[in-house]
Amino acid sequence: MTVCGDSSPMSACRGSSPGSSPGNTRASVDRRKDPCKRFRSTKGASKARRDHINAEIRSMRSLLPISPEDQERLSYLHSMAAICTYIRKSVFFTALRSEGAGSSVPQGQFLQALPGFVVAMTRDGKLICVSENVSDYLGSSMVELLQGDSFYDMVERRDVDMVRSHLESDSSPAAEKGFVCRMQTSKTFRLRHGGNCTMLVTGRFQTLPQSSLSDPGAERAFVALCTPTVNRRRDGDLHCISQHFRSTHHPDMTLTHLSHSAPFYLGYSAEDLIGRSWYSLLHPEDLALAAEAHRILLQGDERTLVEMVLRLQCQDLTWKCLYIRATKDSGNRSVSCSNYIISDTEAKFLRQRIYTDRLLADLKGALSSAPPCSPPPRQEVPDPNFLLDVCCFPGGLLPPSYLSYPDPPSEPRRPQDTTSI
Repeated sequence: MTVCGDSSPMSACRGSSPGSSPGNTRASVDRRKDPCKRFRSTKGASKARRDHINAEIRSMRSLLPISPEDQERLSYLHSMAAICTYIRKSVFFTALRSEGAGSSVPQGQFLQALPGFVVAMTRDGKLICVSENVSDYLGSSMVELLQGDSFYDMVERRDVDMVRSHLESDSSPAAEKGFVCRMQTSKTFRLRHGGNCTMLVTGRFQTLPQSSLSDPGAERAFVALCTPTVNRRRDGDLHCISQHFRSTHHPDMTLTHLSHSAPFYLGYSAEDLIGRSWYSLLHPEDLALAAEAHRILLQGDERTLVEMVLRLQCQDLTWKCLYIRATKDSGNRSVSCSNYIISDTEAKFLRQRIYTDRLLADLKGALSSAPPCSPPPRQEVPDPNFLLDVCCFPGGLLPPSYLSYPDPPSEPRRPQDTTSI
């Protein structure tokens, strides 16, 4: 049997047409192989593509208006998320920058004057911008929050559905929206202040004309101010609350002193309120709650702090919701109240929280004052000398009563009726 090699005539003519020459055949084969070599994926080519993509990401990351230290801490994935957010912000506010003039107030001073931080997002929760002072309230920097690319990543998981229902509701776009939610905080913040922070989010949808965004629904941005609820404010920040006044009372809650800002919020002059009972200003539906809090305060010691959410009547017959912190002095001669005017949304949340805390405190007190559980019934333990007594009993057999426990006491039997018929 003959085996044909590459130098055989048949190998030169294999795959060729009758009218083609061997040279033309090799050229056509080479032309067919060249495109395959050009698009062939190899390990080296994949690494080269990845290096090229990473270099482009680093180039875009260097354009972000953040410090070089923050840029180095960003991974490639988080860099792309931050880049997308900044592009979304730039495109979204192009109309504002072209129509309006720049603010005369420096941004740093403006943010310091705010009682919270500013956030802007689309209707589906995509972040557009977060103010830099967010770290003062959540412990996380603006760059860290922008890595999530969504406002829902800032909210606790159990409150996400509630927040989404507020943002996606079909109410009037121009109407102000407000809700209270729990936001994620850094570990350092939780160790210092205890738990996550409850924030009051108030804002409205802003419609930007001539928006260049491709998504029609993205032409509306929800711009909101996020402020900690009054109960979560640090003691050093409480004086910064604009709507706030102090009052001093006798033990029977008769007003004796008011701060200068009280007439501005309530409409009464100081002379009209001094000597007047605190109860005369309360809403009728809040009288029972106020009386119970008053009783708890007087029965406690000087360290007792009572929280209340009540409605006070102003001079124009309108009602204002107040969050009140009441304490008494050591001599039980006066009561001091710190009064914070809050919105209806925050008042509803604080009422529920105070009610829940009081229920938990009552339950804890009931459990601590309850008598201990009764011990299990005592088991009869045989005398250790039982076997010795059995073996040494002189009478031979023991009586049956010796080996049995005494019967429990029973009620006396009724005399049987012996009357015969």
